[in-house]
Amino acid sequence: MLHQGRRDDHLLVLLHGRVKVTWLGADGNEIVLAVRGAGDVLGEIAPLSGTGHSANVTAIDRCAVRIVPLTEFDRAIKEMNSAHALINHAVNRLREGEIFRAELPTLPAEQRVIRTLLRLAVSPTARHRPGNRAEVPLDQREFGRTVGLSRGVVSGDLAKLSARGLIQTGRGRILIHDLDALRRMVNT
Repeated sequence: MLHQGRRDDHLLVLLHGRVKVTWLGADGNEIVLAVRGAGDVLGEIAPLSGTGHSANVTAIDRCAVRIVPLTEFDRAIKEMNSAHALINHAVNRLREGEIFRAELPTLPAEQRVIRTLLRLAVSPTARHRPGNRAEVPLDQREFGRTVGLSRGVVSGDLAKLSARGLIQTGRGRILIHDLDALRRMVNT
């Protein structure tokens, strides 16, 4: 949908479906930075920076998007006097990534796994209801690369969480049965 390094004359509004945002390192390793869902704007940072896209965006499942030409986007921003809101949005996205990259190397493996599950969770329902469920649409290998741990370590930590009834692993996905319990584990 969007390609790292490429400059486009448009951005995308995700109307339906889910996408993963990935960064491809010089060594060929791909790391999942985020999972986005309906309502998210994709590719909005590149026009602000005047450079190509900083990441790839790939559909996880069937998606519908609205292609918004940059000229239309710029006009709408000016008409709605919302440049400040757009900059805040972009800065918050960048801050989210910086915090993730800064904290991962300092955390024990289990905390890295839990924080990454929470960061990548995409829920078809409201995220903030007690005991709500969510899905991380990645297989264990891809999840392990994102966390920066071996597949064996990730499998072990996921197995512990599964034994507690908090998650369930499946083909190409990790189901979270209790987001609130995972949040409590991070905050203890």
